[in-house]
Formats: sequence, C-alpha cells, structure tokens
Amino acid sequence: MFYDKLSDGTYEEFGNETVLISHGRLLPFLVATNPINYGKPCQLSCVEAVAATMYIVGFKEAARFYLNKFSWGHSFLELNGELLDKYASCKDGKEVIEVQTLYIKEEQEKLAHNKNVDMLPPSSSSDDDS
Repeated sequence: MFYDKLSDGTYEEFGNETVLISHGRLLPFLVATNPINYGKPCQLSCVEAVAATMYIVGFKEAARFYLNKFSWGHSFLELNGELLDKYASCKDGKEVIEVQTLYIKEEQEKLAHNKNVDMLPPSSSSDDDS
C-alpha cells in the first residue's frame, strides 16, 4: 500500500492500481512493432519504450543497439523514425505534446479523407442504362 499526505496533515491509503492509473504513460504517441502488439499505438514493449526514450533524449545509437538485439527491432525506427526525430528536436515536454497533438490530428484527417474516397472505379452498368 501507498500513502498520500493530504493538505490537512492526514494520510490517504491507496493501492498499486491507483499509482498505475494516475501516472499513465509518459512517452508520446508511437506505434509498436513488436510481434505481440504490432501496429498498436502506445502498446510498446519494454525495449521499444527504452529505445524511444534514448532516441528522444539524443542517444540514437544506443537506441539502435538495443533494438538490433531483436529481429523486429529495426522496424520500430523505420515506422516511428520521422516522429521520433520530431520529438527529439523539441525543447521541452510542452512542445512534444504539441507535436504529438498535431501528428494525431493530421493522421485522423488522412484517415477521414481516405474513408471518403471511392476505392473502386465507377461501374459503367448503371450509367449505360439511361
């Protein structure tokens, strides 16, 4: 159990699940390439999370070193490389959040646009009957 000191000097007891929920993930948006969670956003393996952290703070070669221990590791940088570079160029956490928000918005707009585009050619049978 954990205890949190309240402003009135008393303590509130809470369990591990509260700690996990209240502290959430601290890495910005990235997509997993590990075999268990491939293609799932924000479902990184431990090595992906550590490598992303190292990459963002400037230890790119160390990130590559650890990812290269896995047959799928290179895929993480291939898929997320552009976004990791953007995060790495940010001066603070606020800017990282802005980059993340813009990226997600742009990807959602692309998805919405692609849903509105007809993927099949028009059928000539309905137009020829008139």
